[in-house]
Amino acid sequence: MQAEIKTRLTQSMGESKKPIITYKDDTNIWQHISKELTSRFPLKDIECRGIGNQKMNRVINSLDIEWKPFTEEWQNKNVYTQLQQAPFLNLYFLNCSDLEQYKNTLKDKIKYWLNIIESKKNQEWMIICISGESNTKSILGIRTSIYDKIKSDFNLSKDRLMLVKLYSEVKEGDMWTAVVNKIKEKLLSCFFQQVLTLQEDIKRLDSQRLLPGWNYCSFFILKEQLALLYDTVNLYQDALVQYDELEASFYQTLVEQGAAWFKSFGGTEEGDDSLDFLNLKRKPFREMIIQNTTTIFDFRMYLFARQCQLLFRLDKPTELCQRAKLFISSFSMTLTDYKGVLFPYFRESWIYTTCMNIVSRCEELASISWHNNQTLKEFEGASGELLHLARSQLDILGRACNYLPDNLDKPTYDPENTEKTYNTEIFDKITNQHLKNLLSSVESFDEIYNLITSRAIHCFEGCLRQRSIWLLKSDIAKLHFYRGRLQEASEGLLPLCKLYAQESWHSIETNLLQMLAICQKQLNQSIPYLETCITLLANRSYIDEETFDKYTEEMIETVNKIDEEYEKEISSIFKYELKSLVHQLKNDSGILFEVCIINPFKKAIKIKNLNLELVSKENNKLIFDCEEADLEPGRNTIQLKCEHPISGKYSAVAIQFSINRFILKSAIKERSTKIYTVKETSSTLQIKASCVQPVEYEKPSNKLLLSIYSKSNSISNGTLNITSITGITLKYPEEIIYKIKKEESDEDERTVTIAYDSNNDYISLPECDENEVIKFEVPYVSEKLNISIHRMTFAFDYIMKNGVHRFHSLFEKVKISTPFIYNNNVTYSHDCTILQINFFSKDQVPIRIRKIELIAPGYEVEEFLIEKQQIIFQNQDVSLVYCLRNKDNDNTKIEEFEKDELGLYIDYYYLNEEIEAYITENVTAKLKEKNLSEYSGFLNKFLNSSYELVDSVKYGMYGKISLNNLAENYHNVEAIIESEESTAMKEKIDEVVDEVCKGEITTADNENSRIPLKTMIYKVKVPKSDILLEADLEMNQGNPIIGMICKGKLKIKQVKWNSDVDELKFYYDIAIRFDNWMVSGHKKRVFNLKSNEEKEFTFDFIPLKTGMLLIPTVEVNCITTDSPTIRVIHTSDAKQISVIPKTQSSTIYVNNSVFDAPDKNRRSYA
Repeated sequence: MQAEIKTRLTQSMGESKKPIITYKDDTNIWQHISKELTSRFPLKDIECRGIGNQKMNRVINSLDIEWKPFTEEWQNKNVYTQLQQAPFLNLYFLNCSDLEQYKNTLKDKIKYWLNIIESKKNQEWMIICISGESNTKSILGIRTSIYDKIKSDFNLSKDRLMLVKLYSEVKEGDMWTAVVNKIKEKLLSCFFQQVLTLQEDIKRLDSQRLLPGWNYCSFFILKEQLALLYDTVNLYQDALVQYDELEASFYQTLVEQGAAWFKSFGGTEEGDDSLDFLNLKRKPFREMIIQNTTTIFDFRMYLFARQCQLLFRLDKPTELCQRAKLFISSFSMTLTDYKGVLFPYFRESWIYTTCMNIVSRCEELASISWHNNQTLKEFEGASGELLHLARSQLDILGRACNYLPDNLDKPTYDPENTEKTYNTEIFDKITNQHLKNLLSSVESFDEIYNLITSRAIHCFEGCLRQRSIWLLKSDIAKLHFYRGRLQEASEGLLPLCKLYAQESWHSIETNLLQMLAICQKQLNQSIPYLETCITLLANRSYIDEETFDKYTEEMIETVNKIDEEYEKEISSIFKYELKSLVHQLKNDSGILFEVCIINPFKKAIKIKNLNLELVSKENNKLIFDCEEADLEPGRNTIQLKCEHPISGKYSAVAIQFSINRFILKSAIKERSTKIYTVKETSSTLQIKASCVQPVEYEKPSNKLLLSIYSKSNSISNGTLNITSITGITLKYPEEIIYKIKKEESDEDERTVTIAYDSNNDYISLPECDENEVIKFEVPYVSEKLNISIHRMTFAFDYIMKNGVHRFHSLFEKVKISTPFIYNNNVTYSHDCTILQINFFSKDQVPIRIRKIELIAPGYEVEEFLIEKQQIIFQNQDVSLVYCLRNKDNDNTKIEEFEKDELGLYIDYYYLNEEIEAYITENVTAKLKEKNLSEYSGFLNKFLNSSYELVDSVKYGMYGKISLNNLAENYHNVEAIIESEESTAMKEKIDEVVDEVCKGEITTADNENSRIPLKTMIYKVKVPKSDILLEADLEMNQGNPIIGMICKGKLKIKQVKWNSDVDELKFYYDIAIRFDNWMVSGHKKRVFNLKSNEEKEFTFDFIPLKTGMLLIPTVEVNCITTDSPTIRVIHTSDAKQISVIPKTQSSTIYVNNSVFDAPDKNRRSYA
């Protein structure tokens, strides 16, 4: 079905020829064999190697044949005036068993036939003898009489004469296959001959291009003959190349020699503007070209039609549409140049007709062909461009007859002007009757206008060309607007305005918005009309002042009329700036936020319920608000207040206000960059969090110690909500025990127990007075084990004893990891055990060690050069060496220690805690002196955030540090922070900071006993041995020579044997560096050792290097299961021996598994 439709499409454009084979039958055999022979056609998968002067190979997928009886008339036709009519192959079929008949009649007929055929150029021929006898002898008789007679009479080779035996032992199918193969060879031979001949003629004629008398039309006919030859054998791509070359040659000839071979430009005949130019049957184009009577118009139509025909056969509708777009666009410019000889609107009629014809045929072709998605997208795009081009002609024709205004983009609407005069007589000479009918009335014009535009939109949707879709949809909407169909226009314009706004095409958007505003106002759509007015005002740079003032009045009037709430983005009307926080430095006072709002209009506007929302990373929220304000034209600075601020770093996330029922809000985009810091105040609670001490190494604490400092607050009741953003979860017990005491007092602490309600996410606070400390412990679980410092937020909600309700939030960093990395080494000797403990700090902050103590039950401890109070820095190693001697009859046990376990206790704190304590104490004292305690909150807030400016590493290294940079930073920050305090009061606060920071801190004078110590416990096992052995590897050679044998002896002695076991099994293992030593003997061996027994093992060593070489190391281990505690003293570890060079070389072969040597001259050492 698909093939039939495709054939119909191509045949409607012109003739489609097949290779012709003629047959001559004087014995009436054709009617008996024709069905059998022709059923084996068309030919399939014909391989053509090296066509003409081309080296490229081709494969003809299918080639059908046209069979025609031989006539002399066929041979006398001029093939250059037709579409390739010459036969490819001439066959003579003969069925005769009578020799006399052959001699009397058939021989002369064959001779006459051959004379005609051989007089023709590039035609193949062959004689086929058909034998219909079943008798073998008769067949042999024929072959020896008729077949051989023909062969000898005409001197024919096997290539020209063929015998077909119908009743032979050979299968009939194989016999006809041989005939078909022979026909295929002859067809290809003829085809190759014709190609070579034509190529030579074309080359010769092309070389004469610049000679007098040269004719382009003759050159065209000759080169087209080659294209038609390719077309005949279904090599469409090669045929298309010839036509492309002819097109290029045409343009070149126009430039070089003009159009002397053409009668005129043309286009003046009836139907030239409207007939299907793809139909080659409508004019004798080829004859007109041969006779030099063709016009430029007809020639260009014929040439492009030929190209289209081949593209159809190649199943390339996409390329056809793309070429058509280029051709139509190019040739339309030529039509414009010759519009003086054409009737009015010939160009528009021709473009419209051509575009629609091509799209129609290509769509039908594409519907029956398979193409991948990418090809289909390209086809949709190409056909959409042609439809758009055809629609553009309707724009021109519509404006010509007054169906459309001169400028359809103009946003004007006059509902009273409905009577218009139309002039369709100007289209009388257009011969496209269908187009004339479409132009006969406004209704039919609108119908076809929308139909073609919709078809183009559908095509562009298939290829995802959004901008083309928007352009065409806007054309439809504009037509609805011009016709007064406002509802349809509004529905089309609204989404288009949003799309153009997203692409920042504000010029187009503004034009469409003005049309949309007119539609919405006429349709009484208040809210949409208000939104459109706002959007128009936002595009101020694209409208004039008059339009801006007009829509300003419209917006204000509409806002006052709406009776329902409506929300809109602030930036669509107003511009705003978030200026800064304004801190009130007194304790527990709120903070202000200044916002600048720019009123772009010439009228004052009253706004209400202005509020600004700030959010921290911990999801705490602050709301700054102002009940109402008047926005004067220009800049307006407004102060918003937050009564209960929560400390932290915030980003502004939203701002909103209202005008009547019109709510303007905005999500603030600068949230990711602009940070606002809200400081704490002194009268608010303070909290410190740390792990419960002491902490055992590699067994971190699972409890937090929380200390709440009430300062100037007296709590009646309240709650505390603790959250973490770093993955630490608190596991509250059923009852929380609070320990409360006066700050910096020796009074006994009191205990308060409060039950925890698991349904709540907060805990209750106990009652306390001013300047008290509340301490309690809470178990925790760290979900992220790789995090050593957790960030926690403490939100307090409490009521003071004076009835004031306060809400406060604090941020605290909690270290849960241990600051030290430990390792140890235990060495046994005859009378003691040496314990070496090494540790270093992994923390960037220096650490002050206040005390180091080793708890060793059962041992007398002797210390070596241990400094118990020191400052250590990051990655600094500290080595502690202890000599442990057993205490006789000492069975002291410590509950926390396991058997043979010792504990190293280190008391410490961080140097930054020392610096903070010094500054805090001095600031508090100075404020009290000057009666400025109510401003302590501001200073403490600043100092808490500025301690890290003091270099604790420098402080620890040099023993002192200046605080000048802290004072300078304070003055810089204080200058930035706006407040409502008087200048005199600020000067007093500045004096306090300057006095505290003008000196320097020294480590010797600043060791603070009030800083809470942290304790780290490192436990190490030092087992006491029941059996103590000594292993010594000796070499009896003083200074051995390299390459010479050195005797070695391993001695294993008993130092102590306090065990009931009489005999144990051991093994020794000697570690050899084979680049230093060769060895003969057992490097690894199992042996038994009894009480009071010694063992000796001998070896031969050969040094391989000179200089000081380490003696191989020995490891002795017990392999008896359930053995007592055994330790070995390796006395030869780290010993060296001096190896001297030799005076002459020698070769020594040693029986060693590492080295191989010939059997002869092998020397073995047992």
